[in-house]
Amino acid sequence: MKSNLIKSAIKIFILLLWLILAFLLMEVSIRVYKFIVSKTNPLILSLNNQPPWSHSDPLPENTAQLTTQLPIPDMEKWYSNRAEFFLQLDEHDRQLFASFYHIAILAQPPYKTKKTLYLPETHSKNYFNEGLENILNKEIQTAPSKPFSKHYPSYSINEQTLSDFFLYYSTDESLICWYREDKSNNSQNKDDKDAIWRIPYFEYKPHAQLFPYEFHTNNFGFRDEDILIPKPSDVFRIVCIGGSTTEEGPTERETYPNILEKLLQQQSQDPYKIEVINAGIPGISANKLWLRLPDFLLMEPDLIIYCEGANDITHILLPYWLKNLNKAKKILIHSQLLRSVFPLYFLPTDNQIRENILNDVISHIEKIKNYLQKRNVAFAIMSMPAPHYSKMTHREKNYFQYVTQKWWGGEWIDYRMYSYTIDIYNKCLKEKFHKNDTLYIPMYEMFQQESPSYFNDLCHQKLKGIQKKAEFATPYLQEYIKHLWDER
Repeated sequence: MKSNLIKSAIKIFILLLWLILAFLLMEVSIRVYKFIVSKTNPLILSLNNQPPWSHSDPLPENTAQLTTQLPIPDMEKWYSNRAEFFLQLDEHDRQLFASFYHIAILAQPPYKTKKTLYLPETHSKNYFNEGLENILNKEIQTAPSKPFSKHYPSYSINEQTLSDFFLYYSTDESLICWYREDKSNNSQNKDDKDAIWRIPYFEYKPHAQLFPYEFHTNNFGFRDEDILIPKPSDVFRIVCIGGSTTEEGPTERETYPNILEKLLQQQSQDPYKIEVINAGIPGISANKLWLRLPDFLLMEPDLIIYCEGANDITHILLPYWLKNLNKAKKILIHSQLLRSVFPLYFLPTDNQIRENILNDVISHIEKIKNYLQKRNVAFAIMSMPAPHYSKMTHREKNYFQYVTQKWWGGEWIDYRMYSYTIDIYNKCLKEKFHKNDTLYIPMYEMFQQESPSYFNDLCHQKLKGIQKKAEFATPYLQEYIKHLWDER
């Protein structure tokens, strides 16, 4: 009896060894296969180890410097707009505001009650504690009237230079002031004299140009032509906000907002002129778009079109989920075989995905919509397009998997994880915004019926995809714009 048990145990042990050996062989095989694919797939080789997107086409040699026509908006007006917006934020969003804009903020509610300090991580020191409050009180006492604002491009205190020092005193006696630490002596800035960013992946510099590419920003710091303010009375102005999928295009005229403008103007018989402004910012997410809303409103839009989601999923949600895997999944995810065969196993439950999307992404979009509604600015939401996995050829599946891992999150991210999540995200968008007071443009749903060849990666599109995007949006906007104009 005892010998039979020993023989059974040995057989089970040998079986386990064979299973482990088979697993290791398959693990090695999948890694070798992916390596071979990366060296032989013509779609991957065509990238030449460059990301499948870019700002724009290269400029011809000896192209002249961009000549600007319209002035950059006055910084005091720009910052006053932001200050009025800041006063309406809750404590959480106020701290985000300070962090995203890289400014230290001192806020004092009416009647000189306790002040609150919001200090971003980028600031090494709190200069509000070094005599600045006395200066503030002096400025307020000499203010001609309320509301009062004043902007200093640079301000010196105790041998330290602060930049963008701004003071705002509202009609209800709320006080806001902020500053940035002067980083002009930073070696990184010296090496990047032609930088187009005021704040990377959040705010471009106005009238910036990126040589040697066909890329420049307008007087408001967006990739489009200069904008006239105040807006002419016969203009219906649309501002398209989102990330690089809004901004992208080989040239400024070949972005989806500019193609959309051309299509709407061609098909319009109405007495007003339609302007569509490209306000896309690469890498931006819903919470940052919410806090840049005062800058979008400074352009006096009649309608804002929102299209984003890829950055929220790939830069925020997926990293958060993978960081918080349980112990077993943290071990198993190291297997490329398991990630390839069971990628959705490493995602949270559908309920958890929905909850995070609603709380961390769509809540900010709802804030945008509600804020615009109070200011009589119409709002449209465009679902986030993505290539349909089941429509891909075997070669295309390998290509999209390769670019997703290389440029969208690392080896633990599988394209199917993104595809599954973006589908839930777009369903949540439709549930929340497919109502009478919001125009819902089903861009994701339409591209799910199209070839994946319209896409360069999980969200960026080739020129034919950008053109198709504008064509899809046009009929949804035509009647809606006419309705909004007639309601004026």
